[in-house]
Amino acid sequence: MKKSEALNLLQCTIPELAKILNISTEAIYKWGDKPIPIAREYQIKDIAAGRKPLAKS
Repeated sequence: MKKSEALNLLQCTIPELAKILNISTEAIYKWGDKPIPIAREYQIKDIAAGRKPLAKS
């Protein structure tokens, strides 16, 4: 999954995606045009399916 696909799937902007994933916008910009990290892909798919993201302990 690429960044643009993640944004389309969640219908959000980069700052909104950063907030959803609890990461910085800079981290998302670093993904560039290559596939995003696999762990983030699973997290995004879970969120799109209506599952709540795991909270940090």
